[in-house]
Parts: sequence; structure tokens; C-alpha cells
Amino acid sequence: MATFLLIHGANLGGWCWRLITPSLRFAGHEVYAPSLTGCGDRSHLLSPQIGLDTWVEDVASLMWHEDIDNLVLVGHSNAGVVALGAANRMPERVAHIVAIDSVLPAAGQSIWDALAPDAREWMQRNLDLIGETWKSPPAPLEGWVEMARAEGWNEVIGRWAGQRAGWSPLKPLKDALTLKPSEAFDKLPKTFVRCVRAHAPGSDLSAAAREAGWDVVELAAGHLPMLGAPRELTDLLLQIAAPYGA
Repeated sequence: MATFLLIHGANLGGWCWRLITPSLRFAGHEVYAPSLTGCGDRSHLLSPQIGLDTWVEDVASLMWHEDIDNLVLVGHSNAGVVALGAANRMPERVAHIVAIDSVLPAAGQSIWDALAPDAREWMQRNLDLIGETWKSPPAPLEGWVEMARAEGWNEVIGRWAGQRAGWSPLKPLKDALTLKPSEAFDKLPKTFVRCVRAHAPGSDLSAAAREAGWDVVELAAGHLPMLGAPRELTDLLLQIAAPYGA
């Protein structure tokens, strides 16, 4: 049996995995889907002090206190770097790292540094328009519904998700990724999931993953496959976990 630890991206929370966790458990795996500090059911803790180390500690602490091993560590979007940081701390507990449409900075770089220039400019322009310096807003509710229509997923799910999306701290995007030298970490299997229907600026992030030696697989989904293509994402994750038992 493998254990999945699913880490959500910005403006989301552990709730975003609700459509796939039952199927992963039904297949015989354990599943954890925590909300990072300041997000989801922990949104009341949102503050400017929350940084990348906070989120890495959220995940590493859960791994330690729950005594999790044989772990398929899954990071979506901005949480790909969180998965890397946590795995680097405890590589002996990790079987496989999966990054879903993630920016993958090198050690010493931040997500902000590694973003494509057009994506970084687009984000900064939107932040400037609303006058925010330390937190980013979620898309408006109707934006979620429009995204669901555009990508062909259920509008009810789009509205449900839009009602739960929240503000997210910016510091984790701008903090540099710190990785200690570790042969065990370097040898961990790593899979990058490219969501081919994602259309945000700089959305094709697979080139950096390939250059870093990740296996790259494509998924016919937008940037939020856990909501827009839950069956396809579940099948892919089960395929990745198959060598680790059920």
C-alpha cells in the first residue's frame, strides 16, 4: 500500500482534492490532503509571515507525526516546490514525487525567479491593479464558472470551488528553495504532469522538468485537473503508485 500526500496550489485548500480522494482510498491507498497554513480550513492563519519554509514544515511535520512512509508526494502548481522541499528533508519516507503543472525552480531560486517573464509580468500587473503586496486574491466566482465552461467540466463544481477559493500569501512564491545535498533525494523517482489544456501565460512548464531529469507525462486537462478531470488524474496517480503496492 502506498500513501498519497496531496498538496494544493495557491488560493486552494485541502478541499480541492475531494473528487479524487475516495477513489484513491477505494484502491487501497492511504490519503492525506492537508490545507497549508493560511489556506482552506486554515485561512484564519493567513499572514505576511507565511513563507515557503512554513509550507515545507507543514508537510514535513505531517510526515513525521503521522509516521508516513512509502509516500507518493503530490504537489499541484505552486506546491511542486513544497513537495521538493519536504522530500529533501525526509527522502527516506518518500517513494515518488509528482508535480502537477508546477514551476520547478533550481536550488537557490524562487518560483518568482523561475516563472516565464510573461507570466511574472501578468501576475505583477494584476497585483498592482488591486494594490496588494503580500497576498494574492482568488478568481471571482463567475470566473470559476466561466473556466468550467471553457474547459468542459461541471459548472456546479466550478461554483463549488469558487465559493471555497481564498487569498494566498505571496511570500512562498518569492522565497528561495533551499535543498541540502542528498544522494537519496537525488535518486527519488520524479514525475511531472503537464496539463495540456492549461492556457495561463507560461503554462507549459515541462521543458524545465525535462531538463532537470523528470519523467514527463501529459494529461488532457486544464490547470486544475483534480476538479476538471478527476477520473483521468486519479487513473494517472494510481498508475504511478502501482509499483509501491496496494
